[in-house]
Amino acid sequence: CPRTGEAECYSTFVDYLDAVICDYHDVKDAAFKHPAPTFGDLEHLPFGNVDPT
Repeated sequence: CPRTGEAECYSTFVDYLDAVICDYHDVKDAAFKHPAPTFGDLEHLPFGNVDPT
């Protein structure tokens, strides 16, 4: 797996690295998205508090 030394390396080689990452993680849809920054934050769950005790 290729390594990048700094953030600029990723932006320089984004097309190549995205293809490698998708292949490695078996991503078939190129329109995948990362979860929201609040993913897993109990205060921001879309369905409310699951344990109100």
